[in-house]
Amino acid sequence: MKSLFLKKLLLLCAIMIMLSFLGFGIVLISENAQKAQNEKKESSAMIVTSFDPIYVAALNLVDSIEGVQIQNLTENHTGCLHDYQITTKDKKVLDAADIFLLNGADMEHIFEDVIASYQELTVIDSSEGISLLSSSGQHDHQDMNGHIWMNPEYYRQQLQTISKALQQFDPKHKSQYKANLEFYDQKVQKLQEEMTLLTKKLNGKEIVIFHEAFAYLAQALGLTVIYTLDMDEETSFRAGEVAQVIDKIRLYNVEYLWVEEQFTNSIARSIAEETGAKLVILSTLTNESSKEEIPKEAYLNGMKRNLEKIQIEMKAGE
Repeated sequence: MKSLFLKKLLLLCAIMIMLSFLGFGIVLISENAQKAQNEKKESSAMIVTSFDPIYVAALNLVDSIEGVQIQNLTENHTGCLHDYQITTKDKKVLDAADIFLLNGADMEHIFEDVIASYQELTVIDSSEGISLLSSSGQHDHQDMNGHIWMNPEYYRQQLQTISKALQQFDPKHKSQYKANLEFYDQKVQKLQEEMTLLTKKLNGKEIVIFHEAFAYLAQALGLTVIYTLDMDEETSFRAGEVAQVIDKIRLYNVEYLWVEEQFTNSIARSIAEETGAKLVILSTLTNESSKEEIPKEAYLNGMKRNLEKIQIEMKAGE
């Protein structure tokens, strides 16, 4: 009887010891999991971009860098940000952001008050050091043209500025940021070289543009913009202004009018019919990533489509 009691006691002790080790193991696993989660949180960065061209730039510059996430604040927004309305969802996205990546040049003026309320948010202005063209005057909130990404030379400067800022914020991945910049910049440089060849064929032709973003594309191609009638906002054009555009087209024998697809059936078409000038339908590249199978290729592919249309429609190959 005493032997049976002793066996039961030993069995009970063994069970208690096993439970103690099991409990210790669970605590240890839990602590390690929490530690790993904290380390991951400390090493990760949430980058929020203002709109599509900057989103595409960020996709390329942080490609394959562990722990860095990107979210585009104005996802699938068509056009520039002049008429964008900030939502509660946007503010929640910024709540989780470490970096707010901007085009700059007053393009994101609508976010100024929101940004001011986030004291610890790192804001990167990619337009720093770039010489801006003046605005067409259609937007009463600005006197500068902020659509700098439409000139690949300036876009490359934006990439440099963004990459340097990311390296400072996240020095652990500095070499990867540098490698990504070099890889993507080479692609944009090749695009710029193709544009140089097209510039020679276009021979400095005069054009009229219906979006001020095209001023930078014209600049890159050595073209002269005779008049800008910006249709990016819901603007009612005065009859006198339309007449002035028509007079300019006739005075300079302008053959081509650059317009966005969404505005082809508008005053632009009426002016084209009145003057005999030809509409060249182009993209401002503000919603290209949603159309691409590979979003990070959106800028390059969108710009190449623009160049192909210009070459064909303006008979630059002849």
